[in-house]
Amino acid sequence: MNDRIVVGVDGSGPSDEAVVWAAKAAEREHRELHLYSMYQLHSAAYAVAPVPQDVIDRVRTDAEALVRDAADKARAAAPEIEITASVADSRPAVALIDASKTASMVVVGSRGLGGASGLLLGSVGAELASNSYSPVAIVRGAADAAGGPVVVGVDGSKLSQNAVAEAFRQASFRNAKLVAVQTWSDLPDSVFAGYGLDESVLQSEIDEARESLGERLAGYSEQYPDVVVERVVSPAGPVEQLLESSKNAQLLVVGSRGRGGFTSLLLGSTSQALLHKATVPLLVVR
Repeated sequence: MNDRIVVGVDGSGPSDEAVVWAAKAAEREHRELHLYSMYQLHSAAYAVAPVPQDVIDRVRTDAEALVRDAADKARAAAPEIEITASVADSRPAVALIDASKTASMVVVGSRGLGGASGLLLGSVGAELASNSYSPVAIVRGAADAAGGPVVVGVDGSKLSQNAVAEAFRQASFRNAKLVAVQTWSDLPDSVFAGYGLDESVLQSEIDEARESLGERLAGYSEQYPDVVVERVVSPAGPVEQLLESSKNAQLLVVGSRGRGGFTSLLLGSTSQALLHKATVPLLVVR
């Protein structure tokens, strides 16, 4: 795994939250923190006239000032980490996806300023979650809730298993409990109300899912004996249950997509929904 955490910087409030979160993650994991600010000023082929060089120079100077300010915030949060920085004339999503090829993680805020002087971090986060080569953290709200658990969605797909492995690693780094969530329906539990679903059938489904979940977690529990695991098996839909289980979490982890089907999480649609609805930092693992 590569040794640096990359964070997108644009000077907005969400970007500052992402910088502090990434700095603390770099400190925990003994990694370099790379601050990356992007602007996009080179004219398109159909533009009437190119952007004047003096304008490009001023915008680049502003971008360099943003990363210097971000570096001060990162050092205040994690004084011992190594910090590097760069700026680029590039579309933010393209630049960060390229950076993810050599990163252990890419971090962005939940939204940004937009325009020539900032990242469109809302749209960037969604594009990164779909195309990044590394895990992507989208930071929203109060990050790293003290004492909160790490929550992970499990469905048995390869990407879900990658998410489980990362969630165990994160829980171990944070000395946190891990809450592993598996649902056996892609539908909200309210769908079944009033249809007379036999209680024994429901319990059988839950028991089968609980046994399956235990098997999927067993190897990681042996690898991380310090991590206390709580298992949550529910007939509720994955988004509904993950939001409920992560209310007081310090991190929510999902795969970028799953197998689909009635007995698994639709992690493609789930991760997209959580990008908009999660109230805690969300880590999307590919």
